[in-house]
Amino acid sequence: MKAFRRNPLLGSGYSSIDVGSDSSYFRALGETGLLGLLAFLGLFFALGLLAKQGLAKITDPFGRSVIIGMAAGVIGLLFNAILIDVFEASKVALVLWLLLGITAGMISYYLPKRRSLLKEAQEIAKWPIIPILLLGLIALLVFIPTHGNYFVADDFVWLKWAYRTSLKEIPQLFTEAQGFFYRPLTKTFFIITKPLFGLRPGGYHLVDYFLHFGCTFGAYFLVLRLTKKKLVALLAGLFFLIHPINAESVLWISSTSALFASFFYITGVLAYVYWRTIRASWRHFFYLATIIALILGLLSHERMITFPLVLLLYDFVFHHLKKKKEWASYLKIHLPFWFLTAVYLWLRNVVAQAHGLSGDYNYNFLYLPFNFTGNLIGYLGELTFSFHFLPFYDLARATLRTNKLIALGLLIIAALILIGLWFIKKRRYWKTSKVALFALGWLIIVLLPFLGLGNIAERHVYPAHLGFFILLALAIDWFYQKLKKRHLYLGISLALILVLAIFSFYLIEMEKAKSDWRQAGEVTNTILLALSSNFIEFRPGHSLHFVDLPIRQGRAWAFPVGLHEGIWFIYRDETLPIEITTDLEKTVAAWREDPFAHVFVFEEGELREIHK
Repeated sequence: MKAFRRNPLLGSGYSSIDVGSDSSYFRALGETGLLGLLAFLGLFFALGLLAKQGLAKITDPFGRSVIIGMAAGVIGLLFNAILIDVFEASKVALVLWLLLGITAGMISYYLPKRRSLLKEAQEIAKWPIIPILLLGLIALLVFIPTHGNYFVADDFVWLKWAYRTSLKEIPQLFTEAQGFFYRPLTKTFFIITKPLFGLRPGGYHLVDYFLHFGCTFGAYFLVLRLTKKKLVALLAGLFFLIHPINAESVLWISSTSALFASFFYITGVLAYVYWRTIRASWRHFFYLATIIALILGLLSHERMITFPLVLLLYDFVFHHLKKKKEWASYLKIHLPFWFLTAVYLWLRNVVAQAHGLSGDYNYNFLYLPFNFTGNLIGYLGELTFSFHFLPFYDLARATLRTNKLIALGLLIIAALILIGLWFIKKRRYWKTSKVALFALGWLIIVLLPFLGLGNIAERHVYPAHLGFFILLALAIDWFYQKLKKRHLYLGISLALILVLAIFSFYLIEMEKAKSDWRQAGEVTNTILLALSSNFIEFRPGHSLHFVDLPIRQGRAWAFPVGLHEGIWFIYRDETLPIEITTDLEKTVAAWREDPFAHVFVFEEGELREIHK
């Protein structure tokens, strides 16, 4: 990935990677860039089209056997190349390309007047399964290499809680929060998977990846249903899949609850849209599926409470509700969703008495308008410029917090702009852009519970950012349609360059985020291994003091919390005193007076004990 970042489009040159990349695709990406990788895969795609024509028209058994055998062999190598740079090996490459050349020549001999491969490709591109396969392939290449990342931060809290809870206690999770969040479905997941995955992070990561893939596929079908445009749906799904802001939600096991809720959120809205647009007698199953998705989502994470608002937004935008009678009939349809949400709030806050808001993750009603506007700008900035926007955001936030009048003035200007847009809503482009209006509403409504908080967090924008990606995909499609009217190939070329540039930027930023989360896991693993390797046990009266433990590794969490729980898994001792501090001098001074105190300092990637 370092070679790829040096030149994303063209790469760093052949043989510039002198170590095993463990993947032919990553090697091609680093040495030849995105264009080179697409050209490399394009060769196999063209050969696949040629083989398709051969199997359709060649009747000779020998010729068909050669094509089938070569196709099976190439498919096997393509899968093998995910984890091994097999195409780099000369003993494979020499034989492979020789046999492929013979096969291509044989097909040309049998079919001297064959159909154009371009027309064949255009037909295949229309297959409904192609976008799904493309998104799935990209997902595998991007996320599977991170399945070995170790546990970090809150992961240990979740795991310790699961290890101390038995299967027979699952019914209690729906009425008791036990001083924790009210997320009984997610808690049940951790309890059930505990015997399967244990303390091996790979299984938990794979579940999170599949949930993210499910959200991506749901987003693709939702946008396709709204726009009737495969290109817009594919672009929105692609950006949703690989944007670096997803890292905290997808690579952090503690975000599993949010991923569950996001999956039910997207699929629930998709089911509701199908129920609204299908006129078959069995369409009411989609309405039932919407209710089930809401229930499961509410039992997974708090973000699901805005779900009924999104359904109202859809009806408001795509169904003309002008008469009071129409609104009355539609409100009857929405009553079950509001009733279930009210029951959930009662269960969560009154019956279970779940963990509430605190610190920066709390509402300050005096600063609510400022937080709302500032957080929205922060999320939009991160979605547009990735993590490069954060230094400017932090500086602006710190400045405006000390200059309330300037902040108030900017807030008034923003309000006036919004009012102005509302008054020009009757213009033609506003009327015809229903999907854009829905996308903007989705972004704000799904983010609504988090916009009033005292700070931003990347995990909160998932899946609200789907609205941003819909707007981006619509803008690219508008750009392409405008250029296509003047010159077809110019429009295709410029639109493709724009998509590749955005894709490359997102991919590079995602690789940086993946590196941060991998290194954060290495830090937590190093700290815990250092303890378990050097201390079999700590006797009563002993205490542990940790100085300068890393809270973050780049954009990833390391040990803001979770150290106590991680150490519990080693010694299973609830009474062992553990202190985390940043004041080395004060800690050492207290340590000199306590003969049973152990002081550890994290320096240069290692945990070392200070000896007397």
